[in-house]
Amino acid sequence: AITGFGGGAGSGTYSQGFTMLNSSKVSAAGTGTINITGTGGVNSVIGLRGIVLVSSSSIYSAGGAITLTGNNGTNGSDNSDGITLDNATIGSNTSGAITLTGYAGGGTGSEAISLSSSSTVGGTTHGGNILIKGNAFSIASAASILTTGQLTIEPTSSSFTSALTYPITNLSVAGTITGLTLGKSTNTADITVSSAQTVAGPISLYGGTLTLNENLASSSGGNISLYGNTLSFASGKTVSSTGELLVAPQAVSTTVGLAGATGTLQVTSTHLSTNFANGFSNITIGSDAQTGNIASNAFTLQDNITFKTTGTLSLGGNITLGTNNATLGSALSMGTGTNYFQTNSTGVLKRSVGNAGTFAFPVGNSAYNPVSITNNTGSSDEFNLRVLDEVYRDGTSGSVLTSPRVKRTWLIGKINANAGSGINFVFNWNTGESTSGLNSPRLYHYNGTEWDKQIGTTSSTSSSLTYTGYTGTFSPFTIGDDVVLLPVNWLSFDCGKQNAQGTELNWSTASEQNSSHFIVERSNNGQVFEPIGTVPAAGYSHNIRKYSFTDPSPLKNRAYYRIAMEEINGHREYTSPCMKNGNQEGENTPVKVYPNPSKGTVNILTTEGGTYQISDMAGRLIRFGKLDNHTKVDVLKPGVYSLTIQSGDNRYTQKLVVE
Repeated sequence: AITGFGGGAGSGTYSQGFTMLNSSKVSAAGTGTINITGTGGVNSVIGLRGIVLVSSSSIYSAGGAITLTGNNGTNGSDNSDGITLDNATIGSNTSGAITLTGYAGGGTGSEAISLSSSSTVGGTTHGGNILIKGNAFSIASAASILTTGQLTIEPTSSSFTSALTYPITNLSVAGTITGLTLGKSTNTADITVSSAQTVAGPISLYGGTLTLNENLASSSGGNISLYGNTLSFASGKTVSSTGELLVAPQAVSTTVGLAGATGTLQVTSTHLSTNFANGFSNITIGSDAQTGNIASNAFTLQDNITFKTTGTLSLGGNITLGTNNATLGSALSMGTGTNYFQTNSTGVLKRSVGNAGTFAFPVGNSAYNPVSITNNTGSSDEFNLRVLDEVYRDGTSGSVLTSPRVKRTWLIGKINANAGSGINFVFNWNTGESTSGLNSPRLYHYNGTEWDKQIGTTSSTSSSLTYTGYTGTFSPFTIGDDVVLLPVNWLSFDCGKQNAQGTELNWSTASEQNSSHFIVERSNNGQVFEPIGTVPAAGYSHNIRKYSFTDPSPLKNRAYYRIAMEEINGHREYTSPCMKNGNQEGENTPVKVYPNPSKGTVNILTTEGGTYQISDMAGRLIRFGKLDNHTKVDVLKPGVYSLTIQSGDNRYTQKLVVE
């Protein structure tokens, strides 16, 4: 380390703290570092420079950092620079990080750092970062900064003394830099980018007004951060990267307005649609530290977006997501109103909800259909939502269901598995979005195969449903009537009667949805079935319907029968096979259920396992669960029930009688 001081009181002109002349050198071998501090003299007229390197002088290290700190003298007048480099070199290809810090004096020609006459900082393949600190700079003639590291230019005090235009006149910066920072968080002086800049890394600008007269780009997916109170773009100019874009005001209390909404920092519709080039992985408006409110009018996302503030986000119009996602900061609260995030495609609205926390997600597609979520899982979790404008047979696809329902599907997801006391929901809809016959609204969840009615604590109004303690899996959800939303709810199937006309088949349904007709099929081996007749179906029914069919030419030996209900759209639902052997009663195979009738406990045997559901004759779900090879279901009250079993690729339905 070297420390130099200029002459004391009364010293003459050009009293400098540290001076190198005539090709003099300071070097450090290995990883040794160099630290030089120079302070100009006191009470001289001019030239109280801190550090001066002229006439081919150089400072370099073999691998360590280089730090120069130049302090102007006290009471000096003109030309009292902090650091002056005139035909000098700082650093080499192998040097470590380089820091130049200069403090200028008062008077004409006094600069924090002055470079001239082909002075160079760094080296062609220098890999360390370079930090230039000073409130004002003078580049009298061509000078260069060469590095493959990051370049930072920032003030020594809170702000530059005047606006900074980059590139600085006469200062050549290598196109190999891998990061660029202009200003710092407290700088309120304006920053202007006057020529096109492409940086292979992150870019950060801090200033009062940020003006981009040419394009600014990160070529390697680096993040671009714009901190300012005003954004100004020349016509058609852009910022671009495949990384993230952060836009936030200099002061955390400053408000932000998007797409013409009220706010000090204006992010205009043109910024959002043109100046912020399409391709960012995410655009963040605000920051974790921001307290100022954010307001937005209507616009359409072209990239993912995140809003961050501990204040309020107010929507003066709908934000259309398309295929992009919108994320709300976990400390953000929503303003009042019925504008929302429009989920018109695959994009979702995201937000973390803390344990015991509640947040109303302002979502919808053609209308405002918010969902309030209370997280009682024991830990914070991120939820995501979007809304479809109908209810589909296969969750998000297939034919539209026609049973009593709210014509909305809420697709809700979360990162972690459900735990603890689960989730409380409040679903909301509007007049005209529910069909007739929705007398007892219930929550349904699509389990990947069918819509399952949820049997937890439920309350409802004409336009909302509250469900408490949901502990199941997620997405999709809808609101339907208390009757199960299935194409057909099989009640019974019997093939055990023989009469003079042939083998009599009898079956019944508790409910039907979009049913066209029944197809009676027969097999001699239980594997390959052929149709032998049809019976018209009810189409739509929530009452018990009984059907029969007689096989006029039964097989002489063992025969298997099954019934297929074909929907209007061609989809089919099958009963389990029923076997007829001579004059023996039919029995369902390959699933065996016994005893039936029972006293309240039944055994279910299956070779493949699967799932089961037990419903009463009104279609209300009573029990459901997973099947092992042998599963016991007990404590059923006396009555008649419908048992539905999904085992492998097969679905079986039969009647249960509890005495």
